[in-house]
Amino acid sequence: MDRDLANPHLPRFERAALLAACLLVPLGVSLLWPTLSVPRWPWQIPPFNARFIGVIYLAGWVGALTCHAVGRHSPALGYLRAAAVFTAVATLASAMDRKVFLAERPVAVAVWWLAYIGFCLVLAAGARRLGGRPVGGRLPSPGQRRVYGLYALLTTAYGLALFLVPVAASSFWPWPVDAFHGRVYSGIFLSGTALLVGLRGEHRAADRTLAGLLQTVFGLGSLWGAWSVDRSLGGRVDWGSGGTWMWLAVFGGIAAAGLLLMVQGLGRRDGPG
Repeated sequence: MDRDLANPHLPRFERAALLAACLLVPLGVSLLWPTLSVPRWPWQIPPFNARFIGVIYLAGWVGALTCHAVGRHSPALGYLRAAAVFTAVATLASAMDRKVFLAERPVAVAVWWLAYIGFCLVLAAGARRLGGRPVGGRLPSPGQRRVYGLYALLTTAYGLALFLVPVAASSFWPWPVDAFHGRVYSGIFLSGTALLVGLRGEHRAADRTLAGLLQTVFGLGSLWGAWSVDRSLGGRVDWGSGGTWMWLAVFGGIAAAGLLLMVQGLGRRDGPG
């Protein structure tokens, strides 16, 4: 089958949406350099939270750059779905905790609302448009479907827990997480569910590779972020506590699962087209 038929080029609307993400998401990535971005952020954001959210944006930026560079329905559809879920959850969390926004930074607050509401609508529209145009791929084996299903169940359960009872669900984290940040963080787990659900159906190797890439960047970045902030603050994390070890297992597991998915995706052939 001709590749252009099996995995068509992206229409202009979706390419423009990905390009906008490539250009604007670095504003969030700048949280990795707190002296540059934290004083201009629309709410007060402590060091650990700033670095963690910066890592989330970094994963999103890597995904947008990859999908724009490939320029095909696969893997863009999976990315658009996941990004739409994250922006929707973050927007809802912001609406529920509007009091966290700083009145003395009206421009930053306005940019936040415009960017998130706008991106949520654009990403959802792009995902819906591409979702109506099937891309030739392969179904995973029954065993792989079960693994993806179980993984999706775990990300959904923890994502919902973080949104509904954020302080309790994050009580084992190496740093204190307030209700607002916990709800925002839930979006990354629920967006992971969107990726995994897509892998349970017919998909191409690029979809699996992208899902693995996003998880690897997020998992490894989270581990590095916690370590680097703790080091800069003089050692506030109790690295020997059971909760910290549980957190390390969760995010180390995300990174390991991502690396495995990347290896599987890069080593798989879709066949003709």
